[in-house]
Amino acid sequence: MSFILDNIARLAFALGILVGVQAPNVVTQYEQRVAAHLSEVTRNFAGFQKIANEHFRGNIDQFISHHEKSADPVFKAEVVPIRKLWQRLQHLRAEQAALSGGFVAKLTHVAFSADPDLHKETLNGYVATVPLTTTAIACGLIAAFLLGTFVDGLLAGLNAVFDQLRARRHRRHRT
Repeated sequence: MSFILDNIARLAFALGILVGVQAPNVVTQYEQRVAAHLSEVTRNFAGFQKIANEHFRGNIDQFISHHEKSADPVFKAEVVPIRKLWQRLQHLRAEQAALSGGFVAKLTHVAFSADPDLHKETLNGYVATVPLTTTAIACGLIAAFLLGTFVDGLLAGLNAVFDQLRARRHRRHRT
C-alpha cells in the first residue's frame, strides 16, 4: 500500500510541475488578448474621439451628453453603442493597467480578477507548451510542492483514518 501511496504523491508532484509551468504562458496569452482587444476598440473608437477632440476638447462624456440631448432621433440612437464602446475602451485600459505589475500581480489578476469573457477566450484558445524560462520553472516547482504536499497530507490523513478503523475492528474482534 505504501508503494501505491508514494506513487500517487509522485504523480501529484509531477502534475503540479506540468500545471505550474503553464502559468506564465497563460498570463502571457491573456495579456496578448487584452492588448489585441484594446487595439481593436481603440481603432473603432478613434473617430468618436476625434469628434470629441474637435468639438468638446476631448471630453467624451460631453460628446455623449450632446448626443443624448439632440432632437435628432438618429443621434439619440447612437448614444447606446457609443457609450458601450467607450465603457469597453475604459475597461480594457483598466485591464491592461492591472497587468502592468510584476509576475505575481499579473498571475493573481488573471487567476482571480480577469475579465470573464477574455479569460474564457484565453483558456479556450490556449495551447499548452513547456517553456523553460526561470519564471516557468519556479512556478512549476512551487505548484509541484504545494500540490505534492496537499496530496501527501491528504493521503496521510486517509491512512490515519483507515488505521483507526482497522484498530477498532481489531479490538471488537478480540472481545
